[in-house]
Amino acid sequence: MKTQTCTPIETPFSPKEELRLVQQELETARCHFNMAEDSDLIDCCIHQLTALEKRQNYLLRLLRHSGV
Repeated sequence: MKTQTCTPIETPFSPKEELRLVQQELETARCHFNMAEDSDLIDCCIHQLTALEKRQNYLLRLLRHSGV
């Protein structure tokens, strides 16, 4: 089986700008979670929040290592 290498996701934003955008998305996702009543929608919100929090942690770690 051939292993596939992954390339980093390219974005037109700097890590600092992307972090700001992710934080805005987190705020919106939290609002959606707080308003959700359907169990499937609640699950969707939880997955979205988890993904955004992981992205935020990645960006914070990247910024910390780059000395910004």
